[in-house]
Amino acid sequence: MKTKRIVWLTAIWLVMTQLSFSEQWVQDLNKGWTFHKVGSAKWYNAKVPGCVHTDLMDNKLIPDPFYRDNETKVQWVDKNSWEYKTDFTADEALMKMERIILDFKGLDTYADIFVNDRLLKSTDNMFCEWEVDIKPVLKSGENTLRILFHSPVAMGILSRDKFNLEAPNGYNLEFLNNDWPNVGPYMRKASYMFGWDWGPKLTTSGIWRPVYLKAWNTARINSLSIVQKEITAKKAKASAVFSIESSESMDATLNVDYSLNGSKISVKPVPVNLNKGINEVSVDIEIAKPAIWWPNGLGAHPVYSFTGSLKGQEKELDRISTKTGLRTVKLVQKPESDGGSTFYFEVNGVPVFAKGANYIPSDIFPSRVTDDHYREMLKLAADANMNMLRVWGGGIYESDLFYDLCDELGLMVWQDFAFAIYHMPDYKEFYESIQKELGDNITRLRNHPSIVLWCGNNETDLLWNVLFKRYFGIPYDEAEGKLLESLIPFLPAVDSINPVSKQRVLKEYDTVFYSIIPEAIQKYDYNARDYWPSSPMGGYRKPGTMTKPYSGDMHYYVAVINKPFSDYFEMQSHFFSEHGFHAWPDKKTVYEFTSVSDRSENSAVMKSHIKAANGSTLIRKYMDMYYKSPKNFDSYLYVSQLLQVHCMKMALELHRSRMPFTMGTLYWQLNDVWPVASWASLDFQNNPKALHYFVKKAFSPVIVVPSDYKGQFTVTGVSDKLQDINATLQMKIMDFSGKVLWSKESPVKLKANSSQVVYESKTTELIKNIDTTKAVFVAKLMQGKQVLAANEFYFSEPKDLSFTKADISRQVVETATGYTVTLTSTVLQKNVCLSSDEDIKFSDNYFDLLPGEKVTIQCTTSGKIENFNDKLKVISLVDTY
Repeated sequence: MKTKRIVWLTAIWLVMTQLSFSEQWVQDLNKGWTFHKVGSAKWYNAKVPGCVHTDLMDNKLIPDPFYRDNETKVQWVDKNSWEYKTDFTADEALMKMERIILDFKGLDTYADIFVNDRLLKSTDNMFCEWEVDIKPVLKSGENTLRILFHSPVAMGILSRDKFNLEAPNGYNLEFLNNDWPNVGPYMRKASYMFGWDWGPKLTTSGIWRPVYLKAWNTARINSLSIVQKEITAKKAKASAVFSIESSESMDATLNVDYSLNGSKISVKPVPVNLNKGINEVSVDIEIAKPAIWWPNGLGAHPVYSFTGSLKGQEKELDRISTKTGLRTVKLVQKPESDGGSTFYFEVNGVPVFAKGANYIPSDIFPSRVTDDHYREMLKLAADANMNMLRVWGGGIYESDLFYDLCDELGLMVWQDFAFAIYHMPDYKEFYESIQKELGDNITRLRNHPSIVLWCGNNETDLLWNVLFKRYFGIPYDEAEGKLLESLIPFLPAVDSINPVSKQRVLKEYDTVFYSIIPEAIQKYDYNARDYWPSSPMGGYRKPGTMTKPYSGDMHYYVAVINKPFSDYFEMQSHFFSEHGFHAWPDKKTVYEFTSVSDRSENSAVMKSHIKAANGSTLIRKYMDMYYKSPKNFDSYLYVSQLLQVHCMKMALELHRSRMPFTMGTLYWQLNDVWPVASWASLDFQNNPKALHYFVKKAFSPVIVVPSDYKGQFTVTGVSDKLQDINATLQMKIMDFSGKVLWSKESPVKLKANSSQVVYESKTTELIKNIDTTKAVFVAKLMQGKQVLAANEFYFSEPKDLSFTKADISRQVVETATGYTVTLTSTVLQKNVCLSSDEDIKFSDNYFDLLPGEKVTIQCTTSGKIENFNDKLKVISLVDTY
């Protein structure tokens, strides 16, 4: 009886839903799919969204390519074509609807779409949304949807042949695959899937975003854009701009409301006269005392909800909702006396130092990234005091949730368009595909307050100006050219390309990045964000920044140019949009992709999980420069992370201490696509490496930076706060047993949103008669008993420091969320690391434990851990040799 009542109530709810929203109908088609290799008779179950690699893994047809060197065993997959199919039912109510379409949010990449064996559309772009009119072929009852995915390698070769020009292209792992030509640049597909210096070559096909069956009568709202016209503390003036598609001319009414924190306000209804076809209708909105959106660390990040309802013929025809935050933002490039120009972001009239990282896709197979993964990763970024992420151009335009979370967390987004280190075909159909891609994605993303900049591409301008010009016999900067030629040995040494080919490539670059993209921004981004054609570059239509760094942004890697970490002091830029040093992830992650026999520094499997050119050699080279040789494999993994920190701590603190000359530092990179030695601070499962803990400290709102450069020792105070700060600077030098060898204290006033030197001395005077192999400089900024900022500095490299082995005492207390662990030691313990085979999240790690001081760490667990104290391992640097 209870079951019958539930069925009856459900039926009533369905009828009411249909009656109240009868003009619009949506059903997802993400169930019941099967797939097979073209030419094979056997079909297997498939997941949608998904891709052929994950479906093959689920059906035990290929091994996990992340384990050991299995990547090499699945390279046959992208050389084949694959077919997917499912059935769906059309009832009488659906058949009576005026318009019936299939909406594909993402098809990867060359796909033929069949309904009831009728070819309806062929796609050629992974980044587009595809709508297909199926009413002419739909039949009452069961229908079959079939999608044929052509081999991306085969289609890339065809596109390459149609281009009929072997254009020079930047680095990816296809250059190391001599069996097949380099095809990635010749198609609109995520570049990183063809291999990169941190990712595998796993070139996918499949239905990578959801599929929907949609139908409507009379009219539908295609999009809603919130255009911000004037934002002040007293009021915000905006317009809600609707794109409405109507099947007939008619009178209608638009009802608009907006809300924040559940408080809804309605705007006066607006009568509209719709013409048949596409109509653009604008509704003015004025918000009194608006809540202003600020980047993380500078204020709150409120997000307003806006809803529009279209009514006509005495019924609701459609409704749409969107969200946005109210703020002003611009990229400020003011001319300077040295001939350069500034490069910084101004939000709500305030210059903002951009603190953050570069973001790459969260998995080589993006369809399997979960909502929880996004939430955890972006929360880790915000908790590390970041306020900006650069969404890198070799990946994808991310999911709606990704940008929603950036909005909510106050993470500004520098959004690259999906182009990276290559030149592309110049034929008409390719340009048309790019234009559709830009329209689809700018329209989808334009309401997000987090997006503060559109950028044309990653590094294409840099390589064009210093490398490819030489390839085509065009004058170039010899200093930059010689530098980068030495770094990229695969560039052909050719100066005799024919003039026609030269002009084609020049025209293609200008067409895409100086015509097609700016025109698309003007057409689709009603808020007209700033556009930067390429990262890095020295200015609009100006060459790159390797030897002229005082305009624009810069990419900089000490290991690539074979320099010591101290070279960061020599290299200056207004904005470092990429820089970093690579390291292995934690032991636990490495053990997951290796067998016992693989666990040595130079094993074949370990080398297969380090894609950087000469990656293992470089880690060992720099490790020998700065650290004593680790005694075993586990110690090697740990010290590799300390090496990464040693470089990046210097870099991030230096960049912040140079504000306002330098106004941004985005390290490479936040995350990984698979388990690998890379520049990331989070591994592909969101486990923090040592770097991530140090990033949080380096990006704190207030920091104190001790530094020794060319014999001059300085302490710099840096504050992002928008108010001045009165504090006391406490400094001391002590030996590793805690004996104070020198101390000084002075009042300081940190000015708002600035950096300033608060102490300086000749280094030789400061350390006179001090054994620097056994001493540490400690600086603290205090307000009463509150520590605003603290930092340590060593006058000798880690390999030259003389540590004494001693026990680290611990006190463990169980809490509601896990445990607290309080550590003390009688001698200095450098880079104390807590670890466990259990699933534990640590509030801090890899920190220096000063003699006699207590450090308390929050250990968050999912439940009680039996014998927690025994399962918690604690080591420091002295234990690794």
